[in-house]
Amino acid sequence: YQWMAMAVSGGGWISAYDTFPTNFALADGTSLPNDGVFTSFQGSVPSLMSGSSDEWDRASKLLIDAIPRIEGTIITVRHVLEVLNQENANVIFMDQGSNVQDGFVYDSPRKVNCDKMSSGKAIRIALSHMHGAVDEGFYPLDVEKDDPHGYNHHAEAAKLFLDDWRNQCR
Repeated sequence: YQWMAMAVSGGGWISAYDTFPTNFALADGTSLPNDGVFTSFQGSVPSLMSGSSDEWDRASKLLIDAIPRIEGTIITVRHVLEVLNQENANVIFMDQGSNVQDGFVYDSPRKVNCDKMSSGKAIRIALSHMHGAVDEGFYPLDVEKDDPHGYNHHAEAAKLFLDDWRNQCR
């Protein structure tokens, strides 16, 4: 329903709940890139997307039409975007790492890679990044016995990373 809401509300930008703006200029928010053509800024990952009202309407129809072509029983927006990308459905798919950073962008524990964070418009800190960050020593919180993979403190960890980024890189 989000895509249809974007169509009826005049178009614009939408991000996933786990995607945060980092280098998103005010001018970027008031004008749409690619002449308003529906654009996904992290490949087939629906973390940051934009489009005109007509494009959100068109993309909503493409989404619904693509569902039967998804293999397997699990159907997500990411799977739909993968189908649309493979079929060259007149949707712009930006390279995965060029506009949206992924995970905790640390060089070492709590030391932000400011150079990497200076590129792109946003960062996606997904729940799926927690376990790897714990294993690699980049999870910004102390790991608790009752939450060995950091899943229960996802929001707190994301906020702490964003605070580290602001304090170290801005």
